[in-house]
Amino acid sequence: MVHPASSGWSLGAGVRTTRLFVTIAELEADRLDLRGSNYRHLVKVLRVEVGSKALLLDNTGRAREATVVAVSSNEVTLENNGYVELDTEPKVDVTILQSIGRGDRFDEVLQHCTEAGATRFVPLVSRRSMVDIPPERVPDRVERWRKIVRGAAEQSMRTRLPEVTGPMPLDIALQQEVRGEFLILHTVGSRKAIGDVEVTNGGSVTLAVGPEGGWSGDEVELAIEAGATPVTLGPRVLRTETAALVAVTQILFQLDRRR
Repeated sequence: MVHPASSGWSLGAGVRTTRLFVTIAELEADRLDLRGSNYRHLVKVLRVEVGSKALLLDNTGRAREATVVAVSSNEVTLENNGYVELDTEPKVDVTILQSIGRGDRFDEVLQHCTEAGATRFVPLVSRRSMVDIPPERVPDRVERWRKIVRGAAEQSMRTRLPEVTGPMPLDIALQQEVRGEFLILHTVGSRKAIGDVEVTNGGSVTLAVGPEGGWSGDEVELAIEAGATPVTLGPRVLRTETAALVAVTQILFQLDRRR
């Protein structure tokens, strides 16, 4: 049985539903036993008990109700019920080319822009990003970033997990990662507001967001040569993590409204 649902949907009166991404096979099974990280998340963090409800997602857009039927010291067992129809994904794919900043700024971009509806994240090592990730630490860092995205997607009831690539220089990203209409946030010399840009290139937009120190002149020129349109968010100066969120929200509001 399929039930319509909104992003604030819950199972049962006053019961907030736990959301969890699982494999396709686990979603299709009538009963599943979860161990490892999913077990720890459900039992140690969310404190589920027998009778608790969950909404399982398989990253293909499908969702299914489930009920916790047993909890042991290292395993939680769920019984899958009916499939659920969710309409929480944006109609437009948004790729964010985000310069990595100091501290947890990039983490904030991942979390909040996932909640807002971004589709892909490409961490950039730009001229003024002032962050150097040793090659041997890149896999661990990317895995941590993907965990942040997963948690944000579950919290906001996304049905698909945004992709997170490994960090790369701007020139490589311009060659390999641009999808659809290409916008670069840049205040110097830019007079076009992001809300005034007519996005016409299908269902995809790529947004490049610079570090706290801004883009260098040659980086902007490189992006323009790659087809980017410089845009501004207005007269106020925003932090890089705030700029990304505001821009994504404006893009998705503008384009989703047209479809």
